[in-house]
Formats: sequence, structure tokens, C-alpha cells
Amino acid sequence: MPLTRTQKKFIKKNIKILSLDKISLKLGLSKKEILDFLKNNWRKDKYEKYLQSRGDDGANDPENSDIRQQTTKGFFAKNGKIFLFLTLIVVAVYFNSLGNAFISDDIASIKDNPDIGSISYFWRPPYYNVSLRLVINYLLFHLFGANPAPFRLFNILVHTGSAWMLYLIMSFFYRRPIPLFVAGLFAVHPLLTESVSWISGGPYSNSGFFINKKSGI
Repeated sequence: MPLTRTQKKFIKKNIKILSLDKISLKLGLSKKEILDFLKNNWRKDKYEKYLQSRGDDGANDPENSDIRQQTTKGFFAKNGKIFLFLTLIVVAVYFNSLGNAFISDDIASIKDNPDIGSISYFWRPPYYNVSLRLVINYLLFHLFGANPAPFRLFNILVHTGSAWMLYLIMSFFYRRPIPLFVAGLFAVHPLLTESVSWISGGPYSNSGFFINKKSGI
């Protein structure tokens, strides 16, 4: 049953003073009903902070499992349609770039590079400073040859992953539809076109996904 105006007013006034058990007993409500009210009326960060402050009183409530599992399988299952939507809009925007040929720096670094099929392409002094991007190019070349489509497809997949990550991060701080709006804008913003559709621009988008400390991933 919906909470009455009096019950809502009492919860707002006493939630920081009385324990959840006392409020539940006073109003004749279950703890889940009270928590659901708080969840729907507070910002997510404020609600999670309240749960943490309750200690064992809140940590063991089964109804709070969705909050504690935001980065687990449950979160992805709950938001599967959103992740699919982000994937589809990225593919819709960048799919037409897959048929493009190597251009500019792509030609020297991949197409006409005599070392790309050799380990020396990425394994060179100082050996501890291995470029992940060069390793990726080496593997893609061995799997698909000098075909530009797989190299661009990798950029697109990484960009999709970045959009997912952005949605995930924003979901910790804001309620819908803000996380979806921000991630969707990032997914299709024309400012990022070069780093996704241009193969040699991949290090920029790749670094964003892998959180690499060096721009030359």
C-alpha cells in the first residue's frame, strides 16, 4: 500500500534520529517499505551513504542486494536493454566506416610496415615499455592480414565498451535518465569520430577504455 502523507512526513523528520527498526515499529511499516520510500526520494549517493551508515542493520537486508551488486551480473541483467541500445547506436553511426581503406598514418604504420608481422613490431628496447596498441595491431594483422575492416572494428568495439563504462560510472551517482543521456551523447558525439573511425586515431579511444596512463597505449 502507498505510504500516507503522515507516514512520509514522519520518516523524513526522524530518519536521521531513530533507527529503522523504531520507525518501522512506530508506523507499522516493513523496513522494505521505508527503504523503498527513501530510495525513490533520495539521490542514489545519499541513499547508499545511509545504507552504509546503518552498518549490520542495513548490510544484511536481502532487499538491499541490488544496491550492493551494482557492478555484478545482476546490474548488467537489469540494464541489458540499455547496453544493447548503446551498442546499436554506436554501430549505426560507425558501421559505414568499415569499408574505408587505410589512410594517412595507417599506410606507413600498418599496410606498408615490413615489421608488422614480426614480434619486433612491438617487442623492442626498452622491452618493459610494450605498447598495447602495437600488440593489438600485430594480432589483428596475423588474424586478418592487411584488411582495414578488423582494425576499425576493434576501435568501434572499444568505443562501445567506453560508453558502457560511462553509463556504469554515472549510474553510481545519478538516477535515470541522466546516465543513459550522458553515455548516449558520448557514444555518438561527432567530436570522437576521428578516434574511432580512423585506425591510427585508435590510441585515443583505446586509452579511454583501458585507462592507460600513457596516451600512446
